[in-house]
Amino acid sequence: MGNKNCQNSGYLVKLKTISFWGCNVETVEAGAFKGVPQLKNVQISFSNLKKIRMGVFNPIETLELLRIHDNRIETIDDQAFANLTSLKKIYAGNNALSYWHSNWFRNSTNLQTMDFHNNKIRTLPRRAFATLPKLKRINLDWNEISAIESEAFRGLKKLQYLGLGNNRLTVIHESVFPSSIQISTLLINANYLNYLSGELLNKVSVLEVFLDYNPWKCPCLKEIYAWIHSTKGALRVYDGCGSNHVPVCANKKSVLQCSENVDEELSRRYLGVFANLTKPLASGCVRTN
Repeated sequence: MGNKNCQNSGYLVKLKTISFWGCNVETVEAGAFKGVPQLKNVQISFSNLKKIRMGVFNPIETLELLRIHDNRIETIDDQAFANLTSLKKIYAGNNALSYWHSNWFRNSTNLQTMDFHNNKIRTLPRRAFATLPKLKRINLDWNEISAIESEAFRGLKKLQYLGLGNNRLTVIHESVFPSSIQISTLLINANYLNYLSGELLNKVSVLEVFLDYNPWKCPCLKEIYAWIHSTKGALRVYDGCGSNHVPVCANKKSVLQCSENVDEELSRRYLGVFANLTKPLASGCVRTN
């Protein structure tokens, strides 16, 4: 394959792994991997890919692991990862995607792990993962997600990991989840959340949850603690982000009950504390911008 463009990979009938690491690959053409009938692992990382085209990976019927992280990917064609019935894991973090499309993975029903952390995704659409019944790990930490549409997680009943930390969420509506879902590890830290509704807490059970450095209303945080206890879960703090010098919640005087609404003024007041710390938190612990 050339340094700038990956065209035809030849007839390497026994090849199972192809890796391009830091090779300055800019384009992979449709059909590039035809003629490699046993290919299971493909990696194109630390390169300059900007677009994933339909027809590049679809012909690889045996593909189990795809790594396209650490590129500059802005665009993925509709159904670019469709009909990959052997695909189990995809790693696409550290790119520049600003959107999510459920049709990317149509009929790739054995996918178990997807990692799209540190992109620029803004919204999770309705039924974002509905065609992926075996999905166990979703990493969307470090994006720009400000909205999750109704039924976004429809079809998922049990997850080992759901990463929504370091995004821009002000609310997570109960309608985004099915009627019942078990999540082993849930990350919602470093967002702009004031509360989690009672309806949402009734749907979700966790083994461990990261929720530090949100502008929680104190009565609402108390309810969340009770929920964690009731599900026999554990509260975790992101590595390197522990501190005894910052508040865990904020409240208005004489307010004793959780009011399930977004309070922008309270959020600004809470997040303003971090600008005046004598010992700043490690980078990424809290989102103040």
